[in-house]
Amino acid sequence: MLCGVSNNAFAWCSTDFFPARLYVQETDSSGIDATNVYSDSDSKIDVIIDENQKTLEILYNSKEEDNGIGGIISDFAFCETEIENVVIDEGISKISDGAFEYCENLRSISLPETVTYIGDYAFCGCKNLESINIPDSVTYIGIDAFAGCESLTEIVLPGSMTEISEGTFWGCTGLRTVTRPESLHKIGKYAFCGCSSLEDIGSSSITGNRASFKNCSSLKNVYIQAYCIYDSCFYCCTSLANVVIAENEENACEIEKRAFYGCASLTDIIIPQNCIFLGDEAFYGCTKLKNIMLPAYIIFEYNDVFGNCPDIESVTAVMGIFDYDYLDDWYWDLGTVEDLDGYIDIFKHCDKLTEITYCGEIIKIK
Repeated sequence: MLCGVSNNAFAWCSTDFFPARLYVQETDSSGIDATNVYSDSDSKIDVIIDENQKTLEILYNSKEEDNGIGGIISDFAFCETEIENVVIDEGISKISDGAFEYCENLRSISLPETVTYIGDYAFCGCKNLESINIPDSVTYIGIDAFAGCESLTEIVLPGSMTEISEGTFWGCTGLRTVTRPESLHKIGKYAFCGCSSLEDIGSSSITGNRASFKNCSSLKNVYIQAYCIYDSCFYCCTSLANVVIAENEENACEIEKRAFYGCASLTDIIIPQNCIFLGDEAFYGCTKLKNIMLPAYIIFEYNDVFGNCPDIESVTAVMGIFDYDYLDDWYWDLGTVEDLDGYIDIFKHCDKLTEITYCGEIIKIK
């Protein structure tokens, strides 16, 4: 029984460009609000709901040349509905912003190879979504597109993608593995923030952003190739034991505040020789950290860069790529007596640390 079609459901669809038809069966409790299903005549879709009110099928229905645009699922078209399964037909090219946002009963969705665009918040808050195939045709996944999809366990990203947007998988607490192409390096801020089950993000290098992996407490290994490791990028990644930061002889690198704060499983860190800056609390609370290698000339912020790392035993400073002329007047020279007082703040509560090896020379600090 058709319960109703909301106001303006087919507004702006002229008779010359009206290829869409709506088929609805037994929709009393489906929760479908047709208001935004067809935002304009370019949508070119049919919508079918099965008699059990569980499965939504979206069909491409254009009988005329569309210049390759394909069918469009409009902004917030099925937002907060009660559907459980979605099948999208070949020919649909765009899933717009918020199209399935907060469909909390949604468990699975099948995307065709014609989809190229998944918009911002498209599946945000679909907390029971267990699986989704992302076809190779997809080139863009929007901000917070899968944020809060707590039941997702695995994601395979297509080879056509080169970056992950801000907050794309934020709060996907069940997500364990992410398979990404080697060409995908750039990770947006908060992209995997709070993915507490995430263990593996692939072996190829990444360029993280602010809080990209914050509170990913199961993550164990990362290979970083970046000119900047941003604020809180790996904050409280408590299982992170292996960190490799690639060295670049042409570009300087910075490690911002709290980048590795609370990484309690980290035992060794080699800070590359092109690094010129370590921010406040960059390695604070890395309670198992024992050995550090870093450039002789470097800019420290004063507050607890290696604070509360009680197991640090060895700090080795070697001549970096960039000398003090490059760093102007703000650098620390770890070999000068005048700078020794600053060690109290930089290595606060590092009770086992008594000396630093500076370009082969032993310097006592206690």
